[in-house]
Amino acid sequence: MSDLSYAVDELNGLGSKLHTLSHDLKSVDGHADLSVGALAHARVVGAMDHFRTNWDDNRDHLAEKLGQLGDLAAKAAEGFSQADADLARKIRDAVKGA
Repeated sequence: MSDLSYAVDELNGLGSKLHTLSHDLKSVDGHADLSVGALAHARVVGAMDHFRTNWDDNRDHLAEKLGQLGDLAAKAAEGFSQADADLARKIRDAVKGA
């Protein structure tokens, strides 16, 4: 029979880090100087503007997904902790009743 092990502190830490990353991505100002003078060629400016527009759209989606993963990690830690506490209580009750 295999054993299940987990690190509740690491799961909680992961959840917190994912939430921080999500917040950071949402609050980033993605605008940069995309003038011909800065990039030297109009086609480069167009390509960079296209990239920035797509990045802005996808950054919001990525930030949302990271926040959801943070929630899942926190809920997993909570679920494992609750299951562990319930099992410990049942073992104590069984020992007392024996």
